[in-house]
This record gives sequence, C-alpha cells and structure tokens, in this order.
Amino acid sequence: MFIFILLCSFRLYSKDSIKLQEVLIEKKIKKAKIRSVHVGTNDLKYSDNILFFTNEPVFYLTDNLPDGYIQQIELFFVETAIDPKIGGRDYKTFKIYKTDYEVTLYEVKDNYDVGKKVNEEPINIVLEETSNDRIVKVKLNFASYNFKAKRFYIELKKITETTCEKCYFHAPVLYKTNDGYHFIKGDINKIYIKSDSDPRCCYGLQMKIETLTQEY
Repeated sequence: MFIFILLCSFRLYSKDSIKLQEVLIEKKIKKAKIRSVHVGTNDLKYSDNILFFTNEPVFYLTDNLPDGYIQQIELFFVETAIDPKIGGRDYKTFKIYKTDYEVTLYEVKDNYDVGKKVNEEPINIVLEETSNDRIVKVKLNFASYNFKAKRFYIELKKITETTCEKCYFHAPVLYKTNDGYHFIKGDINKIYIKSDSDPRCCYGLQMKIETLTQEY
C-alpha cells in the first residue's frame, strides 16, 4: 500500500479564505507472489517413444500462464525404449542409460511462430545412469533471464545417441491433449500446426512452473 500525504497551507487574500490542511490518498497494490502451475494431467507415467527417438526438433507450447516473470520450471522424466521388454523386467540387469539434453525457451509470436530465444545458451540436463525406475524431477532456474510471459515454447534437444533398440533412456513425461498445438514438430519457420490428424501432434510436455505474478 502506498500512501501519499500532501500538506498544503495557503491563503487567498481576498474576501474569502481557503485553507487546505491535508490530503490523504491511498492506493492498494498487490505484492508480487510466486504462483505455481502444473501443466498437464498429474499422471507422471506417460512418455512417447516415437517423439523421443525422432531426430527432428521437438517444441512444446505452454499457454495461459499467470501474467508474470518465469522463475522456475520443473521437468519430469521416465524411462523409455525403442523395443520395450514384454512380460516384465529383470531388475537384476535393468538400467536406464545416461541421457543428456539441452533445454531452450522461446518467445511466442502473435501467429504462434517461434520467436526469440529466451536463453541464448542452452541449459544442460544430465540424467545419470540408474537401475531405479522412479520419476526423475529436474528443476531449472530462469529467474535471472527476467522473462515475462503468459506462454512460451520449450525445446528439449536430446544429445545422447539412442540407437540401441533394447536400451532404456530417460524420456520427458508427456500428457494427451485434445488440441494439436501443444506439441509442435517440424520446420522451425512453420512451427504452428493446429491439427489433430496426426496423433503425434496431440501431446503436451508436463511441467511445474513458478511465476512471479500479481495475479492471485
């Protein structure tokens, strides 16, 4: 709350005199707070090996966020393989191989084309080899980029060679959506494809996003 006090004292040397002693003006302003939004279905089990093993760029649109500055993004990863073993796993030999990613955020233009990079240098994610198949959670700090947005594209570029058909790797957790613009893949100059004719265009990337906002 800001309070402005104006002290004025004057005389009009005429027939009438006006004396203004004090004017009090109050204006309530909401303090900025961190608001956390989960993007997706909260079902942290699903991935898609077709999307994971492609060599084409994969972009995910996140929309309708609180108006404010992106502070932190939390991503979730599960295991996937080109040829998953059927009938259960042998946990004596089971392992998920080390998997590396580069993460880049992009602005979204009015026509939903990809805009400028938010982080010029990609943020590296290294998911180490493990025999544990629990969900892996990774938190990325974006507060220093001073990025104010209600929507953005996020690209997870897989760096690890993943040609082994029977090997498990760390893959991002996705969710099924009814509209096609949540998952975008292809020509970066024609990135916006609003179509659900291809089932691969109907997945979003699950995330937990913290925004510094006055919307609460």
